[in-house]
Amino acid sequence: LSGNKERTPIAVSDPNEDLGRGLAAVLETNWKLRGLTAGGLGLNTTAFALLASGLKTNRTLTHLDLNDNGPGGQGVKALASAIAGNPKSRLQSLVLSDSFSSPIGPDGTTYL
Repeated sequence: LSGNKERTPIAVSDPNEDLGRGLAAVLETNWKLRGLTAGGLGLNTTAFALLASGLKTNRTLTHLDLNDNGPGGQGVKALASAIAGNPKSRLQSLVLSDSFSSPIGPDGTTYL
């Protein structure tokens, strides 16, 4: 925020959507980031789908920890598709677990 010269207001309407977009933007623009831990943030399927868009182009991340979130099967599918579709991906470690509110389920495990 200190670099925000225009003092653009930041409004949070949907925390999951906003956080998903923010993480995607970091993955799309930061070419030095090697590891990202975003565990326990309560990220849902929507946030995972948005985060996956950043993984489509990222070429530096080697470790991604999304432990203790609620991706659901579709969120896992979005991640797996983004990683598989990025020939320059260097991701070596992906940590996932589900929450009681949105389990990965059998559909999600088939995508891994």
